Amino acid sequence: MKAVFVVGMSHLATPVSVREGLAVRPGTLPAETAALKEACGLDEAVLLGTCSRFEVYAAASDEAAPERVKAWLAARAGRDVDAYAYLHVREEAVRHLFRVAAGLDSWIVGETEILGQVKAAYAGAQAAKTAGRVMNILFQKGIGAGKAVRSGTSIALGLRSVGGAAAILARKLFGENGARRVVVFGAGQMARTAAEHLIAKGVDSLTVANRTYEKAVELAEALGGKAERFEDALGRLEDADVAVFSTSSTGFIADQA
Repeated sequence: MKAVFVVGMSHLATPVSVREGLAVRPGTLPAETAALKEACGLDEAVLLGTCSRFEVYAAASDEAAPERVKAWLAARAGRDVDAYAYLHVREEAVRHLFRVAAGLDSWIVGETEILGQVKAAYAGAQAAKTAGRVMNILFQKGIGAGKAVRSGTSIALGLRSVGGAAAILARKLFGENGARRVVVFGAGQMARTAAEHLIAKGVDSLTVANRTYEKAVELAEALGGKAERFEDALGRLEDADVAVFSTSSTGFIADQA
């Protein structure tokens, strides 16, 4: 008999440096889901990767499957993940997906982006043909639960994302004209989301700085901004109205000095 389980890591206990090491590259989700299923000997699999979580939902016939998935995560992260990874089995796995889809397990409770990300994870599994009867039922019910929570409660009436919260705060501080000069340190998904929300509120200039300059160039070109080397941007921090820091640094990047 197949058992449903989820093995994952999230912002609640896992540092950014570990989560970014697990990230799925754009356009590769179906292939990576298929490779995961094959490598771990799973009957069915769905891979959910966002800026705040990385989770493997699966159905398998043997009890050792969750440990194989955990080992796969450790190999992908390039480090031991026992301190960060969680495992939910059967009813707890179902309950966990429902919470995730409803935005109850997010940075900002009720945020809406996660429901689209759950849908994308399921679509990726369908494209890879790794979702069978069990995952189809689980994710269709999970997506339905996420919609029901948002339509049947007031959970989605407040702030809907971390990036959105940053944009609203900027408008509150700078008025209707918004922040004119924005610099983003980091080039991961969280940095991108925050930048997109700030752009939507109206900015004159966007600068992306990253320790890997090529990644800064890639994100800046995608968003219509300019790239700058990390230390150069820090040196001109006083010129920015808003600075967004989304890096894997374990120490302070900017201080009073």
